[in-house]
Amino acid sequence: MNLDFSSPVYAGNYIAGFGIAKGAKLLSIDYVSNVIRFSLIAEDGTVASQVNGITANPADQDTAAADIRAAVDATNP
Repeated sequence: MNLDFSSPVYAGNYIAGFGIAKGAKLLSIDYVSNVIRFSLIAEDGTVASQVNGITANPADQDTAAADIRAAVDATNP
């Protein structure tokens, strides 16, 4: 499932050379361990081959998108 971010975010510090991410392809949410697995989606719709994971406490898929965006944005200076 593809999740759109509330607004695009620069992801070059999260994945070297990636550029702007407009969303994430949700691969899984483990509600027991609170791990979200995903791949970022570029502005042109290309899905990154790299699988990423973050620990968050998502209530649903919408909050998962916000959690992923926040984790990517946190890498920006």
